[in-house]
Amino acid sequence: MNTTLTRTILSALALVSSIATAADFYVAPTGNDSNPGPQERPWKSLAAVSGRAFAPGDSCCWRRWPQSMPLQAEDFNVNTPF
Repeated sequence: MNTTLTRTILSALALVSSIATAADFYVAPTGNDSNPGPQERPWKSLAAVSGRAFAPGDSCCWRRWPQSMPLQAEDFNVNTPF
């Protein structure tokens, strides 16, 4: 097998494996911060998101709130990148 084809196959496998391990997390007004965060059991607050460690490729989706979501200083953990 030639080198270019081998590199292409290895690159494609690396891409597929990184996509397969990415996770989607959700925040919703009906959620609970003790939930694990998937669509069926979303978090409720920004504080829950701020306190988590995410892996490369993970995403956090926000469901629509019926009104503005007030943010408080304690909602942010300045030691955890967001």
